Amino acid sequence: MDTCQTCDEFQAKITGLSNGPEKNELIAEHELHLRKAESMKDMKKRDIQEAVKSNGAKQVLVFDLQKTLPTPMLTTGVAYYKRQLWVYNLGVHDEVINTGHMYMWGEHTASRGSQEIASCLLYHIRNCLPPTTKEVILYSDSCGGQNRNIKMTLMLSYIVQKTEIQEIQQKLLLPGHSFSTCDQDFGIIEREKNTILIFFFQMTGVRWLK
Repeated sequence: MDTCQTCDEFQAKITGLSNGPEKNELIAEHELHLRKAESMKDMKKRDIQEAVKSNGAKQVLVFDLQKTLPTPMLTTGVAYYKRQLWVYNLGVHDEVINTGHMYMWGEHTASRGSQEIASCLLYHIRNCLPPTTKEVILYSDSCGGQNRNIKMTLMLSYIVQKTEIQEIQQKLLLPGHSFSTCDQDFGIIEREKNTILIFFFQMTGVRWLK
């Protein structure tokens, strides 16, 4: 698992200092950083509890882009030097019903920028949430190229204007502390990715050229 860069920097600086005011100040700053990360986790837990009790009026979604999947999955040495097709997968986990949804596409279809991420979220919110939904809370990491940008904001604004949803909140997890339910879903995919990728290409009609 990736570690938090900020935590690593604090640890390196604290380890290199002898006891004194400067070291105590760094320890206090590190504690504050960890408290912020914990407060986000507590906020998410409260939001989920409120959503479960709302009878469908409030929804909590966590979304994240899985690491790129090379296709086909081959372990033979010669495959390392071949040009493989990359497959992208956006996971959207519905925290109310505890169900993961996966949106997969190949690099031959589109890229993996903000427009693609926003498009997947637009489809999910329009088609996978109950009609009683009035408020949506989105949790994700703070990646600027995919999640934290003007295109995403405009898409969310469009949903509020064009659907029955009245409010959307986007909450960004602290970098380095953003392990989420999507990561658990991705773990299942990692174990079964050979079967999943074969099924994906059967559904999309892609054929390999010899």
